[in-house]
Amino acid sequence: MSSLLTESIASAISGIIGKFLCYPLDTVKAQFYIERKPIQMNLGDVQKTFKQVYQQGGIKQFYKGGLIAIIGSGPAFSLYLTSYKYFKMRIGDKIESKLLLHLCCGLLAETVSGVLWLPIDVVKERLQVQKRFGYHNYSGSIDAVLQIVRKEGVLGLYRGFGATLGFFGPYSALYFASFEYLKEQTNNHALLSSLGAFFFSSILTQPLSVSKMRIQIQSRKMLENQTGEGLFNYKNQLHGIWRILIDEGIQALFRGYVMRCLYAGSLTTFNMTFAELLKNYANNKI
Repeated sequence: MSSLLTESIASAISGIIGKFLCYPLDTVKAQFYIERKPIQMNLGDVQKTFKQVYQQGGIKQFYKGGLIAIIGSGPAFSLYLTSYKYFKMRIGDKIESKLLLHLCCGLLAETVSGVLWLPIDVVKERLQVQKRFGYHNYSGSIDAVLQIVRKEGVLGLYRGFGATLGFFGPYSALYFASFEYLKEQTNNHALLSSLGAFFFSSILTQPLSVSKMRIQIQSRKMLENQTGEGLFNYKNQLHGIWRILIDEGIQALFRGYVMRCLYAGSLTTFNMTFAELLKNYANNKI
């Protein structure tokens, strides 16, 4: 079995399982990202938000948007890691600096896989917060896709494409550069490497993450009518960061960081570690 095929299968399996296990944390994280009121982000706030989500629809509410996110994570994460390995193979002998190579490959991998990731993000994020704002009225993932395409066109599924690349591009570049470096320093210890890489890259890109999500949950109708509690009206990602800084304070740029660490840290660590284990198992069997 070719190395790219092994990479593809292993990452697809880990992507689906990881997303299912960690998705409730993502839903809670979304509530923090859209909150405009000052919050302390302590244990009490986390417990209160979990309770609020549960009161909106029980356990099912934690998995709003989960259908497209969980199923879509398989091919999307597979494309992400496979693209990264492909670009490493293609340009590895053209870039002498390992750091620069991993930065470039991470950025390229995110650009390619964003074709799948972005529609997943737009749909799941609107479903996760629609009861909070009462603006969207999607009955589920499929209905959300159909309504978005009908009302906003196919490009509606790619709302915030620039913001997504503006966030995940730097994040992926920093993540893979630090992940590869830490693997060398820890004798290929996947768990420690993925944890360290996540915390390093996530703290540097948190403001981009908050701005990105706020842009994506806005529908074209909300922007045209200039109405809706969820209207943030950011022109672009940098404008969003500036408005958050001016209107809500610097601490708002890191709103939800603890929940992002709980969610994305667990997801990234599981995905990368499990994918490595699956690849090693497959290679040893062949």
